[in-house]
Amino acid sequence: MTNATEHAVLQLAVLVGSLRAQSFSRKIAKALAARAPDSVRCRFIEIGDLPLYNEDLDGDDPVRRCANATRCCSSPRNTTARSPAA
Repeated sequence: MTNATEHAVLQLAVLVGSLRAQSFSRKIAKALAARAPDSVRCRFIEIGDLPLYNEDLDGDDPVRRCANATRCCSSPRNTTARSPAA
């Protein structure tokens, strides 16, 4: 009989505040992601892929505000990284 225990995986969003491919901050973030335990998945969100935010476009409609926020987080170019080579 196998004792299969499922462990929760923590999804961690990583935002690097630089667009440079070789930035020091990006190197540190990738090194930390590579050393994260198996229970942590680091998802890099590229700030260059995020749309610019303009509160004037949201208006007073809470559904529209939520849709705009969701759009920011669902970019198809976001990547999940487990190693610095990613």
